Amino acid sequence: MLSVIGGPQALPAAVYASANTGEEVGVLSSALSHEDLPGMGVDNLAEPVRLRHGLLPGTTHFVVISDSTKLKEVLYAHRQQIAGMNLLLAPGGFAGVLRVRAWFNEWGLTAPDSAEVTAFIAGGRRDAAGNKFRLGAVKRDLPLASVTPTATRALHEAFGWYFPNLASSDLVTTTLSNANHMIHPAVVLLNAARIDNGEPFLFYREGLSPAAARYMEAIDGERLELVRSLGGDPFTLHEWMLRYYAAEGMRGDTLLESLQTFSGFAGSAAPTTLRYRYLEDDVWFGLAQYLALARQRGTRFAHLQSAVTATTVLCPRTDSADDDEPWQLLSDYLSAQERNRRLNSPRSPGAQSDVCNTKE
Repeated sequence: MLSVIGGPQALPAAVYASANTGEEVGVLSSALSHEDLPGMGVDNLAEPVRLRHGLLPGTTHFVVISDSTKLKEVLYAHRQQIAGMNLLLAPGGFAGVLRVRAWFNEWGLTAPDSAEVTAFIAGGRRDAAGNKFRLGAVKRDLPLASVTPTATRALHEAFGWYFPNLASSDLVTTTLSNANHMIHPAVVLLNAARIDNGEPFLFYREGLSPAAARYMEAIDGERLELVRSLGGDPFTLHEWMLRYYAAEGMRGDTLLESLQTFSGFAGSAAPTTLRYRYLEDDVWFGLAQYLALARQRGTRFAHLQSAVTATTVLCPRTDSADDDEPWQLLSDYLSAQERNRRLNSPRSPGAQSDVCNTKE
């Protein structure tokens, strides 16, 4: 049994899961009430969709879709139900599964078997009356990872039943390849005055320009260098976008062309405040974490630094409930992996099978 917890993006994920399986799916969303689901139709799916408001009794598989700033709060509210079950973070933010493991240990509960993906699973929206829902773009080959290859395979199988668009990956890739971390801050920072003044504009149509795309690609180049140094999948931002959306009609020889011409992004409005997840999540739980890890690992970070510095002035980080920085959790995890690789090397006396590598 599957239940999806989150904000507005919980509904598309629940619709997609139910359509794929024919099963009833629970959906607990801050954007929905008990009165919203009965009678709501889906106008672009032939498959039946069965949704129930709230968590299904006996739920074994949970999907949590939350801003990173609120993730701990959301999990804490449902910690008793989620403890020891299967959990998918969609997205995981930065080192989401490692943060979850630390929190459940802090709460004295059995940690769920957790995996993370790099982005929202699917989009969609209700009509103005709330009577009809239309499923939007579904990301294809969306990377999923847990703490070991064995756990990744098991959770991919478990959640792949509901979401066939998932693909097994590794924790370096899922943590360091969230496209939003490069796209959102670049556009927001270069349109900061418009947003701060509450000026309405279309994010991908009117907020983008060749200069904005160059800034994204400069940030992405430093991210890519870090990913390569840590053994993740070295896809550029443009390659990720085409991987996700080519089946939905995305085209373009350049990143700018792909983003500006994709019909799925045509109506995306810019935020009307700088205090929004495009900076609060995508910088403080994205670029700022990349920056700290790049400093430690000795890869380039000048453009990452510029984005973090500007955000520090425009949208200072709010107090976080995290005891540890996510980048430090990932660094410790990678160090433990390296120790295990050395211990399990064929040249190492008493070597055992490798259970900590994220790739095989």
